[in-house]
Amino acid sequence: MIRASMLRLGSVLLLASALVGCSNAGSNTKATPSGVSAAAYMHSLCTSMADWIDVTRTRVDQFGPEIAAAKTLRDRRTLAIAYFADLAAGTGLLVDGIKGEGAPDVEDADANHAAFIEVFTEAQQIFLTAENSARSLPVDKPRTFKVALNRLLTALTQASDKIESGLLALNKGALGAAAAADPACQNVDQ
Repeated sequence: MIRASMLRLGSVLLLASALVGCSNAGSNTKATPSGVSAAAYMHSLCTSMADWIDVTRTRVDQFGPEIAAAKTLRDRRTLAIAYFADLAAGTGLLVDGIKGEGAPDVEDADANHAAFIEVFTEAQQIFLTAENSARSLPVDKPRTFKVALNRLLTALTQASDKIESGLLALNKGALGAAAAADPACQNVDQ
């Protein structure tokens, strides 16, 4: 279940190579225009995404062996809490980086910028919810623990679904063209 969930998350994360502007009508998030070009904005986003994907994949790869090596259910619960906290923290750093970029100098800059922030903020919230739920994992019944942990691991699928739905509308306009032309954006798909 862990590996299957992460393979799904990994495949959705590969959509990051298509990171380009999308509309977020109705959003009240205002970004300060940074004055950077679409090319510079997308290069920075794709570089940040690649780093986030690498860190996330590394953490996911570590989790299965950590759980398997844990001697008690209490230890496994502690590992699960830390795991989801790490995923949330890493995603939070990505969100902070995107916020720090400011809006690019393109049409619908605020909406485009806010859409990136919203996609990953929603994923981060899913990880935070899973972390809080992991605190209640039962440590007295192995079978119940396993079932409950597997349910929590669906948070990975939920997060990937949020990312996927947020990024599917991408690949438009100046940001789409900038992403298509930037080797850093192409490398995210590697």
